[in-house]
Amino acid sequence: MKQKNRLSLFSVKFHPVSHSKERAEKICLNCRTELNGRYCHICGQENIEPKHTLWGLITHFFNDITHFDGKFFSTVKYLMWKPGFLSAEYVRGRRANYLDPVRMYIFTSAVFFLILYANVDTNFLVESDAEVAKEKAAAIIAQRNTKITDTIFRSQATDSTGEGGAFPGLRKGFNPKPGLAIDVNSTGDPFEYANRFRNVEEYNAAQGQLAKEDRDNWTKRMLTRRQIQLRLKYGGITTKEFRTALLDKFVHSFPYLLFISLPLYALYLKLLYLRNKKNFYVDHMIFLIHLYVFTFIVLTVYFAFGAINNRLDTSWIDILKFALFIFGIVYTVRAMRRYYEQGWLKTVVKFIVFNILTGISMLFLFLLFLGFTLYRV
Repeated sequence: MKQKNRLSLFSVKFHPVSHSKERAEKICLNCRTELNGRYCHICGQENIEPKHTLWGLITHFFNDITHFDGKFFSTVKYLMWKPGFLSAEYVRGRRANYLDPVRMYIFTSAVFFLILYANVDTNFLVESDAEVAKEKAAAIIAQRNTKITDTIFRSQATDSTGEGGAFPGLRKGFNPKPGLAIDVNSTGDPFEYANRFRNVEEYNAAQGQLAKEDRDNWTKRMLTRRQIQLRLKYGGITTKEFRTALLDKFVHSFPYLLFISLPLYALYLKLLYLRNKKNFYVDHMIFLIHLYVFTFIVLTVYFAFGAINNRLDTSWIDILKFALFIFGIVYTVRAMRRYYEQGWLKTVVKFIVFNILTGISMLFLFLLFLGFTLYRV
């Protein structure tokens, strides 16, 4: 009898009863299974009347929200103060008491990136609207007014010795394509070089006329072609605007970067704990998901401290930020020790190796995503 009561209490706790009326017919509407209680033992659906009243729909909504919140905050409590505990519970199959790690990752990452995008100002590279307008107008005017005639171009391109004069590296007798735009007044703007050419084809033609050793390298060719495309796309763009647009798209690619890093970092943990036969590859991912969720929460608090510091400008906020950083390091080491059940020395060594590997990988991923973002601007 006591065992039966325990089971009924368990079912009430983890299947929050809605306030909808239970159906008199004991047949599950979802899978047609004969029922012995309010919930189907096959699919889990509650045996309630399918038609809702407006009030019933509203109360059902708030019941679901409060149930989620209650589970979320109780899970966060374990996550923050018992490092590695949730991951260990999950792989042991004890999951009903806690919020699913994937759902938790999605929820916390969504909140974190909303706060991140609200706090990161990608316009910090631009001085002012007036300066932007001035530079943009100058870029368009320079593009239109720096086209010189073929006769002038050839007189500057070669001198009496047959070597490049104003434009060294051009072959003797080089006859450029008519209308090639050359900006003879250097402004120091990286877009200045790209503004010499009306389109990519003109740039490619100019490169083809140069001696092999004088041609632009692969990186410069890629950047110049992209800058020409951007100028044609936007009708004139300044370097600061380009950097701002690039940074904005790059920041918005962070969720994808973290998502890709997850299986890679799980592979590192698998290799570091190769002798640990209890944890499969997916188990390492579960550990990392919980670690990512912890990081999202800590960084959210960090941004909150930053917002407070912007208003109060007090030194103690910086102390709290540093304390958060130390807390994150200690937390990760403790989580690894509890989850993988190894001594402190082995755990610290593996923590250092893991951070070196992830640091190198993150740098590579940053460069990869930066290159990808360059083509999305």
